[in-house]
Amino acid sequence: GDDAVGDGSSGSPYLTIATGITNTAADGTLIIEPGTYAENVTVTKALTIKAQDFGSSGGTAVIMQNLKLNMTTGTDVLSFGETGMPFNIDDLTLTSGVMNIATANVVIAGGKTIIRTAGTINNTPTVTNVNVTYDGADDIAAGAELPADLGTGALTVNITAGKTLTVGSALTANGVTVTTGDVSFADVTSGGAVAIAAGTVSFVNLASDGNVRSEERRGGKEC
Repeated sequence: GDDAVGDGSSGSPYLTIATGITNTAADGTLIIEPGTYAENVTVTKALTIKAQDFGSSGGTAVIMQNLKLNMTTGTDVLSFGETGMPFNIDDLTLTSGVMNIATANVVIAGGKTIIRTAGTINNTPTVTNVNVTYDGADDIAAGAELPADLGTGALTVNITAGKTLTVGSALTANGVTVTTGDVSFADVTSGGAVAIAAGTVSFVNLASDGNVRSEERRGGKEC
């Protein structure tokens, strides 16, 4: 492909995903050929993005770096990887908008991070050993961005003081850190330390193989 002379057609594609997004009208569809793209991609408008399926004659996935959903309008929807070949991505950041995915078609690399400031993701990506961070300025309820089992990954909460993150489902992680903000947990099983620097944190049940440290206050049951 060529960003300078390409026109986005199958015969003359663009080189980069970013240029493809820029030149695809809102509510349009961007089809990406399998391959490796060394890009940090930001989506700011409603789109459908999918990977071309060449069957056995082409690549097996679109491999990219970081993806950020930062819609101009919070209700805009990105339909990502719902058909075609899968996407393998590193960090995923949700800032604004709605992201619809097919779980099997979107894979977050192990050791990488899903960051949610705001916005919504429908369906949990395929993940193994990922970290999840919350850093928003409003009350928020954990959704599909938070897998039930983070494996060797950890949960970090850094929301605005006085705001609350609600985690209504059981969670297994290799550590939990609350830097700022209040958190209401259901059941938590942590293979690492549970560190609470500030805020009010409550657990229905907490089982931790590491230390439980609080610099301020902690409510609910402890192990």
